[in-house]
Amino acid sequence: MRLATLPGLVHGIVAEAPHKIQCDKCLVVQWGDSQRPALQIMHSDITFNPRLYGRDSRRLCGGCRKGEWGA
Repeated sequence: MRLATLPGLVHGIVAEAPHKIQCDKCLVVQWGDSQRPALQIMHSDITFNPRLYGRDSRRLCGGCRKGEWGA
């Protein structure tokens, strides 16, 4: 089930305390240490593709990134 990005937060963040991040393709959700949400989000396997940022703003997990972007 696709979850909505929380208002006022970066795309793909679907819950707080702990922060949860969702892949735009397979819809897997990851979460981690709620005491350090910025680090958890930055080091999550679910990321933006910096080479395509702006043209393709999806947030994808490692498996989906490999299939979509070859990265």
